[in-house]
Amino acid sequence: MDTENSRNKGQDGIKTLLKKRLSRLKGITLDKVFEKPLFDEPAFEDISRHKWDWGDTMVAGLTVGDLVYDIAHLDPMVLEAADFVRTDDLSDIFSFSAFADGIAGLPPESFQGHLNQIQGYVAERFVGQHLQGLGMEVEFPAGATEPGFDLLVNGEPFQVKCLASRGGLLQHFEKYPDIPVFVNEEILASLDGYEHITVGENVFSVPGFTHEEIVGMTEKSLDAGHEVFDFEIPLISAVVVTSRNLFEYYRYGPIAKKDLATNIAVEFTAMTTGGFIGSKALGISMMILFGPAGAVVGGAAGAIAGSVLARKTVYQEYRDWFYAKNERRRLETRLEDLAAAAVGKSEGVLNVQDSKLERLRKAKEGESPTAGGIREYVTWRLKQERSYKGKIREELKAGKWKVNSFSTRKTVLESASGLMERIGAIGLHYHSLADEWRKTVKALKDYVGKLQRKGRTKEPETADSN
Repeated sequence: MDTENSRNKGQDGIKTLLKKRLSRLKGITLDKVFEKPLFDEPAFEDISRHKWDWGDTMVAGLTVGDLVYDIAHLDPMVLEAADFVRTDDLSDIFSFSAFADGIAGLPPESFQGHLNQIQGYVAERFVGQHLQGLGMEVEFPAGATEPGFDLLVNGEPFQVKCLASRGGLLQHFEKYPDIPVFVNEEILASLDGYEHITVGENVFSVPGFTHEEIVGMTEKSLDAGHEVFDFEIPLISAVVVTSRNLFEYYRYGPIAKKDLATNIAVEFTAMTTGGFIGSKALGISMMILFGPAGAVVGGAAGAIAGSVLARKTVYQEYRDWFYAKNERRRLETRLEDLAAAAVGKSEGVLNVQDSKLERLRKAKEGESPTAGGIREYVTWRLKQERSYKGKIREELKAGKWKVNSFSTRKTVLESASGLMERIGAIGLHYHSLADEWRKTVKALKDYVGKLQRKGRTKEPETADSN
């Protein structure tokens, strides 16, 4: 009984598909029928086309979430300092991120030089903001190389030093003994005993102004800026792939350990490779058109699109090759058998039409003008239909229902669709094809089912399985 129900469901599905395809000819006269493409749509859309699923949503969500997280860790004070010290315009998040990404790959000595340069100006902004908070008027010089002082407090010059040792402070007072200094808190304890240096008179600090804090703030923002251009493709791929496969393991039952590991490895490789290619390709293109902002947006979009498309394309072909190779070959054989049977049976359809045309020709004698006009019109329509079905039969004989594609999965599914479309178009009832039709439907169901199971040891449960 279950077998009969499954067969009926498969046949009903095929009939629905054929009905949908042939409905495109509705309202078209037979002399125009060849102008309308009949076989141009992808077959079995639920299997062939890319559909957005929860895994794709997870990829997009994690990628965008990582981007937002990195942007949120950019300190505006560091951006302001970097823009002040550099000749390039680094006033926005994307420009600063491009700068940070550029220096991230430099040798350690070069990177440290950039860090030291920026952190000094971060210290100036840190001290300036604190003094402004106390109600003082703070001004910064127009350029980054003003000798002797870094900021004006109520019109008076002050130097700002963020140092790991007191050496730089001593050098300052040797050159500019009359300009007081704000220095990081760690240095204060080491200034006892120096003549002309008195904490509270010409040396000051502000709460929280430490070398560790300023360096950490600068490094964190530079790292975050670099991370804006790093979309964590391997990490996100690993999370999504592992989640998908473990969810299927939990939902559908045990999978052989080698199949589970292979599934994860293939999906991970496809997603990572596609994500990198998509990110670089679209990121560079958008960088050329829209600058750093385009590079970030394009890189993120490319990472998402590349990961999703690569996983689906590669993994679908992998499923065909790894799990459903035998079922596909069996389906290809059944399609050949069904095509041969359809060619034979279609000859009977054409013979019936020839017989009708002969009867119409003989009915010409003694007919009235009105009857003659009707007969001529019916004859013309029947000849058009006879020509159309004859053309379809020749296509069946020539194997034009076969589709060639780089995708073996797409090839066999669209070939099956093309063959069944032609069978329906020529007017054959599936009962006439007997075993060939039933065997083909079963082979198609087996192939599609194997593609969907991906190594599962049991069929997914359905609502009507009980």
